[in-house]
Amino acid sequence: MEVEAPSVTITNTIFSIQGEFFNKLFLDCYLPHAAEHCIVSAVCKEWRQKLSQRTHLDFSPRTGESRPPHQISDDCLDEITKHLPALRSINLTKCVLISSRGLAALANNSSSTLRSLQLFQCHQLGDDAASHIARLIRLEFLGITRTRFSAPAVATMIEPMPDLANLQLHGVETTDGLLDRVVASCPTLKTINLTYARGLTSPGTIGLVTRLPQLQDVDLSYCDPSTAVFEALARCPNLTRLAAHAASHLTDACVMPLVAGCPHLETLELVGAPLTEPALIQLVGGLRALRWADLRLVEAVSDGVIARLVAANPALEHVALRGCHQLTDAALRSLAGLSQLAHLDTAMCLNLTDEGMLGLLRARRGSLRELIVPLCAKLTGAVLEEAANMPHMTNIEWVANQAVPPEALERMSREHPGLRLRI
Repeated sequence: MEVEAPSVTITNTIFSIQGEFFNKLFLDCYLPHAAEHCIVSAVCKEWRQKLSQRTHLDFSPRTGESRPPHQISDDCLDEITKHLPALRSINLTKCVLISSRGLAALANNSSSTLRSLQLFQCHQLGDDAASHIARLIRLEFLGITRTRFSAPAVATMIEPMPDLANLQLHGVETTDGLLDRVVASCPTLKTINLTYARGLTSPGTIGLVTRLPQLQDVDLSYCDPSTAVFEALARCPNLTRLAAHAASHLTDACVMPLVAGCPHLETLELVGAPLTEPALIQLVGGLRALRWADLRLVEAVSDGVIARLVAANPALEHVALRGCHQLTDAALRSLAGLSQLAHLDTAMCLNLTDEGMLGLLRARRGSLRELIVPLCAKLTGAVLEEAANMPHMTNIEWVANQAVPPEALERMSREHPGLRLRI
């Protein structure tokens, strides 16, 4: 038997440790200040080679972490991207020190390769950064949610981006002139998020949705679109997702055009919609491709609406019914028939009992991953036990329900270490 020389074993071990250390220290950005002076990339040739192979960098905070925003600086961004000749995607979410100078460096280093740029809540950025973003002419995704860019600056940055397919303008100043520029500059746009978009008007929105033939995903949440906008959306034959939270102008008359005009709709989010029960039955019964239904705080949602929703859309995976006070165990019996149900939110549905919820959990034992049931006052610890023991369950929210003994919670945490449990 051939025995590997000790020196070879030691060398391989060192390289293995180096690789893990490299990923934690630099690529995962646990110590971004170490990268500030290129310490990591200068340590050895192997680390430089590892770095050069990266196509994606994500500096966003991890889900559930309370760490402060990353302190990655302009100089750090410049030094990192110099060593990434194939960089295609970068997420700078909440990188609050990045300024126009950092984006100028990014454009210098990655303008020919970058396809995706996320700048969510990068509050240092102002209109002076628009010209640098405009140099990233191959972008297909641009996220500038909750930034301080003005409408003219956004128009400047997207003008040379004919391949842009996804534009996130959540909370950004918006004008009809900007939407006209979006149509002219981005003819193949498929996704646009205008949530909380300031300055949005009905004529501008109608002009946008009717002149982009490939539009598939529209988010108009908290913009309160008019009835005429919904009528225009019903003329988007490729629409697969529509989100319009708090849409007070969504009337029963809008429902049938949506059903007839959007046969491929897979995601419907109408949080707080003022529809009547007959209109809801027409809507959810007429749509046949839904996988995601968010009807939170829609007062007219009843057991009958849910029965029709399930019968017409058996492939549903995500159902959110928070605050739908009319629902009873009959709705849970209907939902139990969804073989692919992975996410269920019935928070504040006060009439649900153990009998109905346990029946659903046992029927969907092989699919359900997330259960949101705060303020369901009639549910007991038996439901929590059943949910925690489901093989694919990852998240349970049980806030303000009946108390569960501390020893039971400790046992659940010990037996299911990967389960996120909010009590």
